[in-house]
Amino acid sequence: MKLYVFSDTHRHHSAMEREVIDNPPDAIIHLGDYMDDTFDLRHGFPNIPLYSVPGNCDFRDGGVEELSFLGHRILICHGHQYGVKLGLDRIRTEGIRRGVEAVLFGHTHQQYLEEGSPILLNPGTSQGFVSMQYAILHVTPSSLRVELIKKST
Repeated sequence: MKLYVFSDTHRHHSAMEREVIDNPPDAIIHLGDYMDDTFDLRHGFPNIPLYSVPGNCDFRDGGVEELSFLGHRILICHGHQYGVKLGLDRIRTEGIRRGVEAVLFGHTHQQYLEEGSPILLNPGTSQGFVSMQYAILHVTPSSLRVELIKKST
């Protein structure tokens, strides 16, 4: 199973859409800022499951969800709730408290991968101005592998 993880598109979603058109994933996760950027994907690809949470610029309630793919539990959020611009201790602790295998977050616009328990993943910003950043989660029943993608635009 191949999951695309996008974040921080900020109303510039054409690069994200191109990635999905060029190589459709099994599911899409958008980590906020602006989650409305996923509307075209929902309509254009109704058979691809899409999960999204609001970020600090979305001005909506909620923002933290747990998902499960082939038995792997994943926490998704934008990250501002845990102060990720000041450090990752709070978000790491939340992942441990919930017993998830991975925590996915955005907000900083910087790609980040910390292999551990839990995995901490920030796909970077998927706006596509200078570069297009996102992540691919390769999920099998026995493993969860992360691939960071950064393409010049």
